Formats: sequence, structure tokens, C-alpha cells
Amino acid sequence: MMNLRNKSVNVNRIQLIEILKVNREKHAIEFQASINGYQQAMIDFLQKTLKEIRKGKVKELSISLARPRSYEKDYTEAIEMLEVSVDDNINLDSESFRAYFKDEWQWSNGFKSLVASYSGAM
Repeated sequence: MMNLRNKSVNVNRIQLIEILKVNREKHAIEFQASINGYQQAMIDFLQKTLKEIRKGKVKELSISLARPRSYEKDYTEAIEMLEVSVDDNINLDSESFRAYFKDEWQWSNGFKSLVASYSGAM
């Protein structure tokens, strides 16, 4: 079995730019959906809390809903770097390959979990 952990690969710059653009658009759509879900979750929580207050069930108020964060600038920066490159082929290490080519960034798991947590709130 070949160990690819510390390997690198050359990829076509134009193809990589297109992949990043598609992934950036997908990320923007997921982010907007998570913001919509986040806002709805906040509204639901506040409406429920307001009903309890009106019934005289005054309690300590604490809101702990994580606000989704956009990572669109990570895509944009990678695209801009590739657009100004004079190389036809770009050498990617395994971490960059996972992020740029496979759309598996260091922040991906946390982002996808947050998106999933708000998908039912819409």
C-alpha cells in the first residue's frame, strides 16, 4: 500500500480554479441556508421564551446558538493566487490537495455539522 501522507501532486491550474469556483458557490449556498436556519432557530427560541415569560415563568435567559461562519474568503484567496500564477500546473501537497481539490478543508467538519444542525430549523 502506497503512503500518500507526505506526497504531492501536480494539477492543471485552470481545472483547479474551476473546481474551487464550483466549491465556493456550493459553500455560499450552504452558508446562506445555515444562516436562514440559524435565524429561524433564534426566532423559535425567543418566541418560546416570550410565551414562558408571559405565563409568569420568569427564568434566567441564556442563548447559546452558534452563528454559522462563511469561509468563502478561503476559496477566493486560493482562486486569486492561482489566477495570478504563471504556471500551467500547480504542485499541491496532500493537505492542499484535500482542501482545494477534494473540498475537505480543516474547518469542513465543523462547518458541515453546524449546517446540519440548522437544516431542520428552516
